[in-house]
Amino acid sequence: MAKEILKTHDHEFCSKPVLTGQQKLSYNGLDLAFSRYGAYWREMRKICVIHLFSSIRVQSFSPIREEEVSHMIGNISISALDSEPFNLTEAMMSLTSTIICRIAFGKSYEDGGSEKSKFQDLLNETEAMYEECVFRFGLDVRPQVLPLQLPNQDEPRLTSYLIAHGEYCEKTWRNRIIMVSLFFLVILSLPIFLWFLLKKNTTTKTSRLPPGPRGLPLIGNLHQLDSSNLQKHLWRLSQKYGPLFTLRLGFRRALVACSAKMAKEILKTHDLEFCSRPVLTGQQKLSYNGLDLSFSRYGAYWREMRKICVIHLFSSIRVQSFSPIREEEVSHMIGKISISALDSEPFNLTEAMMSLTSTIICRIAFGKSYEDGGSEKSKFQDLLNETEAMFSIFFFSDYFPYMRWVDRLTGLARRLEKNFKEFDAFYQQIIDEHLDPNRSKPEHEDILDVLLQIYKDRPYKTQLTFDHIKAILMDIFVAGTDTSAAIVIWAMCFVMKNPEALKKVQEEVRTVIGNKGFVNEYDVEQLCYLKAVVKETMRLQPSVPLLIPRETTEKCNIDGYEIPAKTLVYVNAWAVGRDSEAWENPNEFNPDRFMGSSIDLKGHHFELIPFGSGRRMCPGLDMGIANVELSLANLLHKFDWEMPAGMRREDIDIDHVLPGIATHRRDPLCLVPKPYAVMGNSE
Repeated sequence: MAKEILKTHDHEFCSKPVLTGQQKLSYNGLDLAFSRYGAYWREMRKICVIHLFSSIRVQSFSPIREEEVSHMIGNISISALDSEPFNLTEAMMSLTSTIICRIAFGKSYEDGGSEKSKFQDLLNETEAMYEECVFRFGLDVRPQVLPLQLPNQDEPRLTSYLIAHGEYCEKTWRNRIIMVSLFFLVILSLPIFLWFLLKKNTTTKTSRLPPGPRGLPLIGNLHQLDSSNLQKHLWRLSQKYGPLFTLRLGFRRALVACSAKMAKEILKTHDLEFCSRPVLTGQQKLSYNGLDLSFSRYGAYWREMRKICVIHLFSSIRVQSFSPIREEEVSHMIGKISISALDSEPFNLTEAMMSLTSTIICRIAFGKSYEDGGSEKSKFQDLLNETEAMFSIFFFSDYFPYMRWVDRLTGLARRLEKNFKEFDAFYQQIIDEHLDPNRSKPEHEDILDVLLQIYKDRPYKTQLTFDHIKAILMDIFVAGTDTSAAIVIWAMCFVMKNPEALKKVQEEVRTVIGNKGFVNEYDVEQLCYLKAVVKETMRLQPSVPLLIPRETTEKCNIDGYEIPAKTLVYVNAWAVGRDSEAWENPNEFNPDRFMGSSIDLKGHHFELIPFGSGRRMCPGLDMGIANVELSLANLLHKFDWEMPAGMRREDIDIDHVLPGIATHRRDPLCLVPKPYAVMGNSE
């Protein structure tokens, strides 16, 4: 690899990075060693090679070198008379600095007393500044200036390559920031850790916590968690420590429940003690400091906000009133797939479903669609994606309360503030458009219309402000867009991997619908097996696998364990769906298990809790299920689906997921649609 970089691709790797210490001490790269590659560097190299480091020039300094080496040998000879150890390091440092000083500007500080000491201190400090920039990260740092294809590398990269001790390694600036952050975290938090250690040794512990893995001082179990598939990792821990176990996440204590029995204890038996929310940085900022419903703390305010949402926004009548919007948008998506099917090419179902659900939510929430908005749609989708990332990203301040500066150092605090301001401006623009007296009367009353009417009438004790309205809209966007699309994609994955289930659900849909070209929401109510497919999908892949974290309001006792107040609580709905005590063959996809069963999705049966249960259960359940069932029914009715060329059903990946609050497949689902010929229907 060294040969590849230093010879074969030397031209692409021959520039230098702009590093603070090097730039300052080289007068902004006016030297030779640290200047950027280009015409200036070539001319400077010519000057140095011809005038400063030519063979004749080097030979001309021979008397100086010989004289100074002879002088050092004399010093050693004198020291040898005492048969005492001689400091060769100091002697060589003095020798080389004296030779360089005489060669460079004809002056020696060898016997200069305080002047020599001052010069040496200055030189040491300068070398230290260079070392921080260079030797800390390798002996040769070369930023690649052109895209380059290295052997055994799939695609060009633009990054930094470092060569040290004969090894090739690649580092990113993000890794450096994390390394420095963790270093300062340990150093600055050491006194706090020692204080806690002292307190632990001098205080009698009276509480009995559930078991859990041993962690490290200060960071606890953070280093042990696999964030790439956290729900599965926590399930594996439950196999070792039991269905109820504890973790220490920095300065926070967390409780994890991984069985139907423990879920019932938390979500029903002790629902009141477990019904609050933790104060987490991203969630607090984007929910306008908890003015929404999902992330607000439990209390009188939350109860009134829930009443507003249940009565005015998510009632059965309200959900049904949006039926024409859902049917119109699903029909529009089916039309696009039909056009694509003419080419018999793979169709990106993931992209289509994300577009569908975001369009439905936009129309329901504020009567506007970005489906065909070009750059405007792209900008909105990017904004929504960034918001979803901010809700689930790791902030140091959430687990180390005195380390907020780390979030500023890594840029996360600035990134969060930027995202919040952009979405706030977006909401304000939509609100202003709705308040415009010249606005034409909409065909369908949207959610924002309802909220603005409450804002004007003020029928509740809590006086709604624009911030309250924006916070509720944020809940609807984040919860409604991601989750519904994810469930449909997972359902398609499962039925494609299980041909028998696929055949059964398609036969039901096509038998019930008959010659109709489109499945409407009335038809969906007759599709029992399709509903079973949705339930089985949400058992195996709940869209929010860890639900939204809760926090205990007071100390309580569960299964003989004492759970302190302010404990962070995760109910692993993904693990509950695989509880062998609640399900037969829990890892098998079998929709038939729900046929004739009374188990539903409304939180009454704790072996199936994709929407949670109890006081903090998702109030938008009916709206989400309506989106999922209508979309899935039409996809299965209108088309037969085949695998792309070269792929088998077994190749569909259901194990690798993207990290986040909602669980998506790591890779988009692309299938080949084949139009289904409906007998007696021209469509």
